[in-house]
Amino acid sequence: MYAENKMKALETGGSNLKLKFSKFILPTLFSMCFFSIYTMIDGAFVGRGAGNMALAGVNLSMPFISFVFALSIMLSIGSSNIATFCLGRKEYKKASLAFSRGIEAILLISILIVALGLINLNHLIRLLGASYETAPYVKDYLKIIIPFIPFFMISYTLEVLLKADGNPHLSLFFVTLSAGTNIVLDYIFVIRYNFGIEGAAVATGISQVLAVAGYCTHFFSKRANLKFYPVKLKLHGILSAAKLGFPDFLSELSIGFVTFVFNIVTIKYFGSYEIASLAVIMYTYNLVVNAMTAINQGVQPLVSFYYGRRNHENIRKLYKYSVFSAATLGIIFVGFVYVFPNLITSMYISPDSGYLYGFAIDSLKIFCFTFLILGINIVSAGFLNATRNTGKSLIISISRGYVLISLLTFTLPLLFSRSVIWQSAGLCEGITLVISLMLIKKYLPSCDGRYSN
Repeated sequence: MYAENKMKALETGGSNLKLKFSKFILPTLFSMCFFSIYTMIDGAFVGRGAGNMALAGVNLSMPFISFVFALSIMLSIGSSNIATFCLGRKEYKKASLAFSRGIEAILLISILIVALGLINLNHLIRLLGASYETAPYVKDYLKIIIPFIPFFMISYTLEVLLKADGNPHLSLFFVTLSAGTNIVLDYIFVIRYNFGIEGAAVATGISQVLAVAGYCTHFFSKRANLKFYPVKLKLHGILSAAKLGFPDFLSELSIGFVTFVFNIVTIKYFGSYEIASLAVIMYTYNLVVNAMTAINQGVQPLVSFYYGRRNHENIRKLYKYSVFSAATLGIIFVGFVYVFPNLITSMYISPDSGYLYGFAIDSLKIFCFTFLILGINIVSAGFLNATRNTGKSLIISISRGYVLISLLTFTLPLLFSRSVIWQSAGLCEGITLVISLMLIKKYLPSCDGRYSN
């Protein structure tokens, strides 16, 4: 009965649709931004407490961390879409089975990653592009982070599914608790006891363990609609969830891929020392992408629900709300970064660093204009995916996160000067925006009759 009441509350739309949109978006937005901000604070403790080379080491490790989170997102978003679709049709047992399969699959995959990561740690460090100067820092960080990977992946998966279960505010509470723990432990381990980059890794790992414990208190309680069931993992079920979550996997992985590409290009045209300045840009970029992803993830349960109810009018309205929110946030982010680049840079790099400090500020002020439009591309890809237009969603995700960014970042410096590197991401998003709007325009008029069984 409790679950049915929640579904009826979602089903009633009309003038309350904006309120429902805000109810799902805002907790997710605060959650993702808070997560990004405490990640930025974690980086700030490393940069100001352990030094610029340690900060460079963390930035070189980020593509691997992004890969881990991307796998979590793929199965968690896929499972969430299936679960909410089933809840929309009042198929509660099927929703719980999708939830249980997603958790078990993530657990098995995470254990495999830990084993492979520790066995091949030195190969991984070389693959990430670490130089002789930065390799020791990358190794010190990853050798501690990798054993905590199951908690990272389960934590994020449970967070997404907790929102799908109709409890976005509870999700925000546990993210806040985890973030607060991480910040306190960062201060204790990095600043107070001078454990350096290893202390930062331990602090991050412990905070994820705490988050998993918090989420489990909900899913093992009577108030949970999604229940744990002992299930046999079937390849078909895993692939179904993976297919739905694959565009989101590509979107999240693109953060790591973009970081990887810029790491390579920065080392080639500037040097290993400047990777610390690049870290300032990437932490800021990660915050903006996560904020836009929050709009995408927050609205997806609603879109999937109304897709199950065949309410295409509400789906169109939700897309308009999402685009407006993404565009507004983009303007706010660009304005803040352009006006206060010194404030952001000084979090990680001391003004006494001279050249490195100035280099980071100048690069950040150029790069920040990327934020104006990237949110619209992320929202468009997520919207198409939630309405089972996976192929169209993939076109957007692959274009902006892989093909165009690689092509432009590697070729523009050859045609012009090395400073044009920081403009390549903005040009990439601009071209992708044209593609996104063409796909969305083609989809919206044909919303009727496109619902899968």
